[in-house]
Amino acid sequence: VHMFQGLGHTALAVGDGANDVSMIQEAKVGVGIMGLEGSQAELASDYALPRFRHLVRLAAVHGRFCHVRNAALIQYSFYKNLVLAFVQVYFAFSNGFTGQTLFDSWAMTFFNVAFTALPPLFLGVFEKDLFDRVVEKNPRLLQALTRGQGFSVRTISGWLLAALVHSICIYFLIAGTFPRDDAARGGRTSDLWTQGSVAMTVVVTIALAKNALVLRYWTWLQAAVLLFSYAIYFLFIVVYSALPMLMGSSNYYFVAYILFADVKFHFWIAFGGIGLLMPDVALMYILRRWRPEHRDEIQDYYAKKAQLALYSRSRPLTVAAA
Repeated sequence: VHMFQGLGHTALAVGDGANDVSMIQEAKVGVGIMGLEGSQAELASDYALPRFRHLVRLAAVHGRFCHVRNAALIQYSFYKNLVLAFVQVYFAFSNGFTGQTLFDSWAMTFFNVAFTALPPLFLGVFEKDLFDRVVEKNPRLLQALTRGQGFSVRTISGWLLAALVHSICIYFLIAGTFPRDDAARGGRTSDLWTQGSVAMTVVVTIALAKNALVLRYWTWLQAAVLLFSYAIYFLFIVVYSALPMLMGSSNYYFVAYILFADVKFHFWIAFGGIGLLMPDVALMYILRRWRPEHRDEIQDYYAKKAQLALYSRSRPLTVAAA
């Protein structure tokens, strides 16, 4: 096992007795089989199975789902934080690197704590690209993971490029709509915090929309979490803007109400949730249409099979006359 892993491979060791303990501990993944030779193997293992036949489901189903979920969780978490950080970097060039932030400090604090905390959590817990029984019948799906499907330099670069493009569009297009300190209703003028609030709203919108776009397994719980997270953000800015003073600062007072009366604010919400992700949707369609992965082909097969079954049940029964 040591020699095999020294060649750059990953080993899974399976044993059921005390003589297999060293092998199980040396492997990256150790599996102990509960048998008649004592419990040393299962105590030293990472996973204990009652039967050897359960190894297929452990590796092909649970192991594969763990890889798919962790890959999506890690890359999405980097993406949403890079979008937020890149916007700050661009703003630093505009303020002469003074250390002034574009976003309100409380908004930045709650970005990962409340606004975008639950969607990646549920992505890493419930995400699956295929059903269990389908994965068990297609062992080739597990082999694709060893070739970097889902988590590789190519996929990480794709997420990084998406964060870079989205952040550039968010900052420079929003900055271009506030060139002359536009006057809002009631004689109030837009300022740094107004522009920063628009940018934060678009960042939160596109982060949640991107999460919805990469989901392959939709449930009512996933949809509820996304809507709840978005509602939490708007509830935050409404309550925060209603406070004349918070910890000695009144910078954010009435900002949300000024934005709600501005047409550009609603335009940016729609643009951030739909417009910025249209290239992503187009790329996903092109890859799915002309360069499908093996799991995409299996998804299409079972989708067509389900459609045919639904069509056959919906057809009226005809009886030939004798």
